[in-house]
Amino acid sequence: MAASAAARASLDLLVDYGRMPTEQPTRANHAMRYWRPKQPCVYILASKPRGAMYVGMSCFLQDRIVIHKQQLNAGHTKAFGIHRLVYYERHELIPEATLRETRLKKWHRPWKFRLIEDMNPEWIDLHDETSGTILDGPADIEPLRH
Repeated sequence: MAASAAARASLDLLVDYGRMPTEQPTRANHAMRYWRPKQPCVYILASKPRGAMYVGMSCFLQDRIVIHKQQLNAGHTKAFGIHRLVYYERHELIPEATLRETRLKKWHRPWKFRLIEDMNPEWIDLHDETSGTILDGPADIEPLRH
């Protein structure tokens, strides 16, 4: 039970954007302060190049990647150390993203390798932990290679 309370506290920190520790949310400002538009994304995480993989979908990709990296959810990604964001794609609508996720999960591993290597040939982690941003592609990856 203590572990689940700690996990909930960590999740609270993840979504506590821009509030000073002493500032208390009010009913009037809470909804506007924390509202963000949803951006459905399908993503692939890997343990290492051509290693264990996980295909997922989230409307808040940056937050979801942090949850994976902190290993807050028990399951496949935690058990196999899968936390490197190697591929993602944005969608306009949640049903489109859900359909794409379902189809990618059925793909054979070599097909997923080809998809990842077209965007990220060196399997670099596309989540920059220092800034918390998601890198766009080869132009953003270039500085990390040196």
